[in-house]
Amino acid sequence: MSHKMKDRLAIFDLDGTLIDTLMINYESYRIAMEEVGLEFTLEFYRDHCFGKNYRDFLPEVLGGDQALVKKVHDRKLEMYLKCFDMGQVNQTLKDFIFSCHDTYHMVVATTATRVNVEAILKHFGLYDHIERIYAQEDVSHFKPDPEIFYLAMRDFGVDEDHTVIFEDSKVGLEAAHATKASVFRIESF
Repeated sequence: MSHKMKDRLAIFDLDGTLIDTLMINYESYRIAMEEVGLEFTLEFYRDHCFGKNYRDFLPEVLGGDQALVKKVHDRKLEMYLKCFDMGQVNQTLKDFIFSCHDTYHMVVATTATRVNVEAILKHFGLYDHIERIYAQEDVSHFKPDPEIFYLAMRDFGVDEDHTVIFEDSKVGLEAAHATKASVFRIESF
């Protein structure tokens, strides 16, 4: 039996695309904010924060207090690992990953931290099916900059004509479209 080499790349955003993490992230932040005496509503989080790196919204929310930003973010990371049951996997994308792994390299490209990405992929049974994780530690520019997608394409030697990117957020879609790869917008599960 001949083994066909993979010549295609599928890149999945994590939050809101591969896994509906809105409530996981929100509850983690809500608890962390409450502990420092601040109210944090779901509507505000969904409309102004979700899909963005914490550096792009937390300093403003916390009045530029860097020590407080670190404290809240560190606590959020702790709580995130305890809130996975509030999330939901995108079963269609999970099926795609399981059924197309012979022809596609499967990677995750996210602004989340590597430790949390690994933990949530394990929780939802996807970790062993993803070849590589590109996380916030791997890039110097976050989405809407396409750096993370170009990094994956370069590492796997796959050009934009053989790459498909799955995204949901405005900044993620902007970054994906900049690569000229095929882009699928995830709107709901």
